[in-house]
Amino acid sequence: MSVYISVIAAGLERDGRVRTVFSGRSMLPTLRNGMRLLVEKIPPEDVRPCDIIMYRRDDGIVAHRVIRIIRNAGERVFITKGDNHAYIDCSYIPQVYLMGIVRSAFTAGDPDRDILISSRLTGLLYRAAGNMVLAVRERRRGVPKILRAVLKYFIGGFFFLFKKFIHAVYMGIYYARLFNGRR
Repeated sequence: MSVYISVIAAGLERDGRVRTVFSGRSMLPTLRNGMRLLVEKIPPEDVRPCDIIMYRRDDGIVAHRVIRIIRNAGERVFITKGDNHAYIDCSYIPQVYLMGIVRSAFTAGDPDRDILISSRLTGLLYRAAGNMVLAVRERRRGVPKILRAVLKYFIGGFFFLFKKFIHAVYMGIYYARLFNGRR
C-alpha cells in the first residue's frame, strides 16, 4: 500500500473524515483536477446509487460514481463508472475496498460553493447513462463481433452527446444561480 493510501486510510480511521485533492479526468465535468474533496467514512450499507465513493485499487485511490449495487456472497459490490467515460470503465468494487464517500467538492476559485450540492440532477443523469452502458454490456454475449463494434461506437457517440447535454444542464443551473445572486 502506498504512503498516500495509508495516510488517507489513517485519517479516515482516526477522524472519520479527511480532506484531499482530486486528480484525474475520469469524473469530468463533475470533479476536476485540483478540486478539494471532503471524504467521509461510511458503512457500505449507507452507500446509494448516484453517490461518489472513494475506493482503493492496486494502482492507487479512485473516486467514481456508483451506478448500481449488487450482492455477491452476502456482501455488497458497487458498480462504479467515471462520469467522463462512455463505454469503458465500469468497475465492480467489493465493499472491502470502500474507503469513504465524497461529501463535498470545492474549486480553488470558489472555495465556498460545494459543487456536489448543485449537481444532484447531473448525478442522476450520469447514473442513467451508466445503467445504459451496463445494459448494453450485459446483452452483448451472442452478438456478432462486427455488430458489437458498431454498437460500441454508436453507444459511445450517443454517450458523448448525452454528456454534452448533462454538462449544459449543469452549467445552466450554475449560471442561473449566479445571476440570481445565489451560489
